Amino acid sequence: FRQRYVCTTTISMTDSVAIKGGKSIRKVDLHEVLEATDLPKKDDSAGLTRVKAKADKDGKEGFVTISGNQGTIYLEQFSAYTACEKRVEVALQEMAESIAATNKYIEQKAEELRSVKGGPLADTKAELLRLRPRVQKVHFTQNTLKKKVLDAQRKYNECLEAEKKRRQ
Repeated sequence: FRQRYVCTTTISMTDSVAIKGGKSIRKVDLHEVLEATDLPKKDDSAGLTRVKAKADKDGKEGFVTISGNQGTIYLEQFSAYTACEKRVEVALQEMAESIAATNKYIEQKAEELRSVKGGPLADTKAELLRLRPRVQKVHFTQNTLKKKVLDAQRKYNECLEAEKKRRQ
């Protein structure tokens, strides 16, 4: 039975358990999935917990830090639920960034065309102004979806806690 992990912070994969003297193989990206090929080991010199793992992405194998000496968590245990949850969070964040960029672009172009009174540029200005409510509607829908996701996460965590209490 092999343990799988998901990366929570970009970190280096090295060729040895000890970080000092170890050669970096490559960077492990955020949300990348790794499969442990050995049990986690404690690097007492640095106070780190490390595991030998193989990257799902390219098959490279090396040692990766699970948790640092200051309590930083670099790898979390992988589950289908947490993987889905992370993908949804990333998609919502990307959507929010796209909405903000679109809104900024529309505002910028509307400002540039503010003094236009007639001609083809006036038609462009009118079309830009008609886009504003559509962008606002997408923003509202994205916020509603985000609230639903947060509510579902809260309910899931409440169910987990209830199940833990029931089993005690």
